[in-house]
Parts: sequence; C-alpha cells; structure tokens
Amino acid sequence: MKILAQSADGVDVLVGAILGECPNAAARKLEELDAKLFCELASETWSGKRRFVTIRRDRRTILTLAGAVTFRRRYYLDRSTGEYTHPLDAAMGICRYSRASADVRLRILDMAGECTYRYAGANAVPGQILSKSTVCRIIRDTAVTSSKAKIDPGKGVVHVQIDEKYISMVGKKNKTRYITATIYAGKKMASGKNALTNRTLISGVKIADVAAKINAALSEAYGLSSGSSVYLSGDLAGYIQNFPERLMCKATYVPDKWHVCRFLSSKGSPVKADEVLKKLQSIDEAGDITGLSKDAAKVYRLWKRSPKIFDPWGKDDYLGCCQEAMNSHYYAPRFGKYANRFKETTVAMLSMVREARENGWELQDIVEIAARGGSLPPRHAGTALRSRHEIRHRHEGDGLRDEENVCKDRISGYMLIGTSLMERLHLQNWNANYPFFSWLAHAKIRG
Repeated sequence: MKILAQSADGVDVLVGAILGECPNAAARKLEELDAKLFCELASETWSGKRRFVTIRRDRRTILTLAGAVTFRRRYYLDRSTGEYTHPLDAAMGICRYSRASADVRLRILDMAGECTYRYAGANAVPGQILSKSTVCRIIRDTAVTSSKAKIDPGKGVVHVQIDEKYISMVGKKNKTRYITATIYAGKKMASGKNALTNRTLISGVKIADVAAKINAALSEAYGLSSGSSVYLSGDLAGYIQNFPERLMCKATYVPDKWHVCRFLSSKGSPVKADEVLKKLQSIDEAGDITGLSKDAAKVYRLWKRSPKIFDPWGKDDYLGCCQEAMNSHYYAPRFGKYANRFKETTVAMLSMVREARENGWELQDIVEIAARGGSLPPRHAGTALRSRHEIRHRHEGDGLRDEENVCKDRISGYMLIGTSLMERLHLQNWNANYPFFSWLAHAKIRG
C-alpha cells in the first residue's frame, strides 16, 4: 500500500512548477501586448499632434485560476476626447473595478452554492485569500443569463416534478418557501441506482415565475406544444395539485409514491406503493378517518374525489420520482446545511449557477454591463455572465470572424479610445501572434 507523505511525487512537483509559472508567463505576454498597442497608438494624430499621450505605467493585478497575475500597462490621455484610459484593459476585456477574472468569478459562484463564503474565498484562487465581503460583492454584482440547449425527449413522456424547500431570508421572520422543479424524460441505471435523463433543474420563489421557467423549458428545450401531454408529480400541496393549470401543455397531476406511502404508513406498519389502494379501501370500509393523521386524511380525501388518481402508477410510461431527492442533492448542501440568512436575489443567483452546471449550461464569459451599453437593476453593479453554449454557438457559425467581433465589441463598448483603434489592432492575428492568449482564454484549470 502506498502511503501518502508530505513530499509530493516528481510529477506533482513538475505540474506544480508549470502551473506556478503560468502567472509569470501571462504577465510577460500582457506587457508584450501593451508594447504592441503603444506602437499602434503612436501613429494616431489629432489636430496635428499625437492623439494618445502616455501619462504613466500602472501596475495591475488580476486573480486567475492559476494564481495572481501582476503586470504593468500604459495609461494614456486621449486628446480627442479628454478621457484617460488603459487600452490594454479594454483590449483584453478586463473589468475596471474588479481584480477577479471571469473564471475566478465563476468558480466563486459555483463554490458559494455548496459551501460558506469564507471557504469559497480561501480556496478559489491558489495562494490568495478573498474575504467574505469580497465573495459577497462578487455574487451581488453579477447577473446570470443562460440559453436552453435543445433536448430530445425521445419516445417517453416528459415528467415535471415539483416540491419546495424553506430557506431563511433576510427581512423575513419565518422561513420562505423556495419552489424547486425538475423536468425529465427518461431514466437509466447508474451505479446500481436509477438516474434521470434529459433532465432540467428549475427553481424560484414565486409560483408564477417557476411556471414561466417550466413553460419556457418545455417549449424551447423539449419542443412541446399545447397539445403535448406531461405528467406532473409532487406531494399533496394545493399549489402543486393546481399547477397543471399553469402549464402550457396538457398536464396530469400524479401524487408521487414516496409522499403517499409515507403519509399512509405508521410506526411499525410501512405501506408500499402496491399496497396503497388496499390501504385506502380498508379505511373506506371502516368509515372512520378520525384516527388518521392530517396527511393520511388528505390522501384519503384526494382518492375519494378522484378514484383514478393513482392509475398512472401502473402505466409503463410513468417513471415516478420524488423531488425531495433533488432537494437533498442540489439545494440542501448550501441552503440547508449552513444556517445563513440569504437575500432572495442571492438564493436565485446561487441556484441558477448550480442549475446551469447540472443542466449542461456551462457559464463562462463575464462582460462589464457598462462596457456593453446594457442595463441592469441597481444591485447588479457591473458584470454579467453569458453562457458558454451561447458563445460557442455563435463562434461555430462564423468562426474566427465572430471571435474578432466579440473582441471589437468589448473595445468599442468602453467608448474610450475610439473606433479607429479597433481597425488598427488587427485582432484577427492575435491568436497567431500570441497563441498563449488563445490558451489562456479557453483553459479551465480545476482544483
């Protein structure tokens, strides 16, 4: 048996040395690019004088997944506008008021969905410790958008299951109901257990918002129409029983097996799914429900109103699952294990990032909202995430030309150095002249 000692293997030492050199290599390349920009800007004139005047060289530190990258770049005065600017920051799409790179922000958002802010700040960047307030500010000042990838449900019936989790919210005396939902259209065996396939996680505070998200996913991702049929499962809560009315297609409400069996079971006398009808019939024959628990009585009354409510359990196309399991796996690690009080927007943010990861929407790109000329609510001070799927889809269409346009859009958004500079930067050649930047932009170094 190999005993792990404090000393690392030779491979670990080699990999560690390479990763440790990455920030230094990045700093050198950034300063080389700054020198290239200096040569390009030297030819710019305005009123017979040099348009850009070098004021000084400023030091800048950017936190990346490989560590802190510290470099110097030139600070200019643009005589034509009277503005002061760092062209290298604009060219690289670096946010002016944030040290964290796009991937660092994504890692922090991802980690904050499962662990405390203190732990996320201590482990997001090698060799750096970010304070809880910094992590909180990154979450607060970030907006998330994502595009829904197409999902082929196959020949199976699409299922929607709904449940709720109660979370402590800021400004609320009691815990607030947070609704979670899962859409799926199949299952498979994985490690001896059933795993859902063609799955999409969705959540929200308001019933109407969750219904809107579900309808959007059913229409855009699963390709369903108003004539399509789905199964909607959950416990016996009134809002779940009435939820089919909110869906854009024909939904059949089916109480999930786990809750029904649990409600009808008593200590020392468990009830299995194939024994439910027999149990209800025996209660009906006795004609007395006063001895039943509140939940068991609710199951009985539901069955009396709709005697065929449990018929889908016996159909081959009904897969059956319980949203409680999804809550335990994806929401409880953060919102249940750590007794924090969250803002509603923070819960939505952390849930969105976690759901995007599980749904296959790999979020990657962060762009300063002010730079893009967009608008967000005041709480979103400066950045937005766009899904990698969205960016990759755009790049596959027009290839390198689109990549060039993305860079140019970033520069033009700053409105600092003028459109003439964009034409002179020859951005389409940057990947050829500086292959390290191409690697740096797409690399994902995961711990």
